[in-house]
Amino acid sequence: MIKSFLVLECFFSVLFSYIPDTTNRFYFTNHKFIPYPITSTYYRAESTHSYDVRHYQLNLTLPMTSGAYDAYEVIKIIPQENNFDTFNLHFVNLVCDSVKRNGIHLDFLANNGRLKITLDRPFSIGETCKVEIFYRRLSGTANRGFYFYTRAQTGYHNLAYTTYSPYDARYWFACFDELWDKAEEGCEINVTVPDSFTVCSNGLLDSVKTFAGYKTFYWRHCYPIATYLMTFTATIYATWSHWYRPNPSESIEIKYYIWRNDSAVSVSAFQNVLDMMNFYVGLYGPYPFEKYGMNAVYPFLWGGMENQTMTMIHRNWLVGNDNGIAHELSHMWYGDKVTCFGWPNVWLNEGFATYSDALYMKRRFGQAYFMSLMNQRANSYFNEDNSVRFPLYNPPFNYIFSWGHEYCKGSWVLHMLRYIEGDTMDTPGIFFQAMRVYADSFAYKNASTEDYKRIHEQVTGRDLDWFFSEWIYQAGYPKYYYSWQIIPTAIPEIYLVIVQINQNNGANAPPIFHMPLQIRFSGTNLDTTVTIAVTSNPQVDTFEFGFNRLPSSVTLDPNNWILKRTYLVGVDELVNNNIQNRPYKIYPNPSKGIIRIDYNLPQVGNLEISIYNYAGQVVKKIVPDKSSPPKYLIWDGSDNNGEKVGAGVYFITIGTCSNYYTEKIILLP
Repeated sequence: MIKSFLVLECFFSVLFSYIPDTTNRFYFTNHKFIPYPITSTYYRAESTHSYDVRHYQLNLTLPMTSGAYDAYEVIKIIPQENNFDTFNLHFVNLVCDSVKRNGIHLDFLANNGRLKITLDRPFSIGETCKVEIFYRRLSGTANRGFYFYTRAQTGYHNLAYTTYSPYDARYWFACFDELWDKAEEGCEINVTVPDSFTVCSNGLLDSVKTFAGYKTFYWRHCYPIATYLMTFTATIYATWSHWYRPNPSESIEIKYYIWRNDSAVSVSAFQNVLDMMNFYVGLYGPYPFEKYGMNAVYPFLWGGMENQTMTMIHRNWLVGNDNGIAHELSHMWYGDKVTCFGWPNVWLNEGFATYSDALYMKRRFGQAYFMSLMNQRANSYFNEDNSVRFPLYNPPFNYIFSWGHEYCKGSWVLHMLRYIEGDTMDTPGIFFQAMRVYADSFAYKNASTEDYKRIHEQVTGRDLDWFFSEWIYQAGYPKYYYSWQIIPTAIPEIYLVIVQINQNNGANAPPIFHMPLQIRFSGTNLDTTVTIAVTSNPQVDTFEFGFNRLPSSVTLDPNNWILKRTYLVGVDELVNNNIQNRPYKIYPNPSKGIIRIDYNLPQVGNLEISIYNYAGQVVKKIVPDKSSPPKYLIWDGSDNNGEKVGAGVYFITIGTCSNYYTEKIILLP
């Protein structure tokens, strides 16, 4: 799903006026994130719910002159406990007239957004129970879940449609409106409208029946489906199709529903959908459903919505939005076939689709375009993070569809996971193997962040606890402050290049992001990239170069695999410890722990020696014995409390009140 309809990268917040009741939802604890779920959330939630929805059949009659309709629903459930005799459904802003089972009227109570149904007898675990619900939506009911617009508002035709997560299915039919209880046997959506109107919905169109100036469109979808992905649209549409052929004997229809005025422009807008389909099949495996379709609507509050097999888009996308169209198509694999378990895991839907549409644009326009797009999205995240910071997992409810975090940072997390698992930029490898295993392992079910991590660990053999802890369960990103310098050695023509990297990542972020970091050394006769393990903060690494291959520049993460910001804070092209005309000598420098300071200063009785860290804080002050001052001092690498300081760059000031000298010193690991 994409919320902004003007520009894909444009982000705006949607503040929900209705915060759903979170009672008995284990995955919310006053919006505190749960770092490590103990067991698979999918199975734990199913076991704590008293029934399982198996199928929805919805029969609606729409006059298409107002937002009113009459409806008859059949819901099939399977009790998960014995003596099952009452149950609740979500049911908001609708009027229930009666409830039956096998023709027997049942007692019910509709209030506070719930429909409580009392069965005519107790049911046992696993026993099938079908209930019929007769209900209405009244004219004048506010648009939510179900939307109705007259021709005067649209400029074209009267329009009715249903859409949008997270919890709006309850506004147009009675349901258990949690995305982790998929209806395993699918749904039927049968809609009666005046005979000039067309209805599109999930799955395949079984038939159309005409009677007395009306038509009924019978749609059937036989795959498991979450309530927020169920949809229909009714208006006066024109249609046309592409056919995707996975092999010579099989074809899958891709059907487009647009207003007649938009027929010509839609051909251009949808011209690359077949190419997108082929691309995603190559990456993620066979297309998972019986058909695909797209319908364009206006007004529409969002950009696109990945309703299962029937994506809904804003009519403005018909002027061209391959990013958005590719994004919604990729959701058929990640979001619809595999649906995130609970909205705390929403990045598994939106981060995946955002990275997928970037990969498709790379196919079209190349690596430079891809990285430009990824960098734009990194900046969207940085800007949003400056305003509000939270982890990718379990965002505050009003931010579950935050463009900067769940979409942009989510896509970068996949890019970085690909990097640490060893995929190259050009050739899909083990990362995409893991993506396929994940899609197959949780096909037509729900998966959590921990489920996703476990699959990648199984496929790659890597321990990914540190990666998920830092990038998903904690907030922020690395800010690298780095400096480098060249130092001669005792061996002629051999020099050391010392690189120090400090991380200052801000509040609620890990003090160290342990991402392996590429460093590129560039200069005359030199273009070398090495990868270092990041284990400390600050991090100091030493590299050896010959005189004829000394670097003139040092770049962190030159291939742009990491979501980060870098700041070059210091460069010394050459440090000579035998500086002429200075009355002291500091050696060895660099050192692994012991530094000697020889000096020959006037007014030695006022001599002070202070050692500062990179942040300008005094870590050690040394005052010589004024009565019998020595000609040298030793610093053993300890601070004023006697504790050893870490490796890194430090600064030593030496002198009297009238004459100070400052020198950079380096402690090696």
